[in-house]
Amino acid sequence: MGLDLKTHNIFMPAADFDPPAPGERRGKMKANSFVIVVVGK
Repeated sequence: MGLDLKTHNIFMPAADFDPPAPGERRGKMKANSFVIVVVGK
C-alpha cells in the first residue's frame, strides 16, 4: 500500500487467487489478475 502525500491518493495492490491447496493459507495468484487500485477524492 502506498500514499501520495501531495494528492492524498492511496494505492493498493489487488489480485484474484485460486482456492488454497490443503494445508496452504492462500492459493496461487491467477495470471494477469494483478491491478493497482487508486483511492482518492
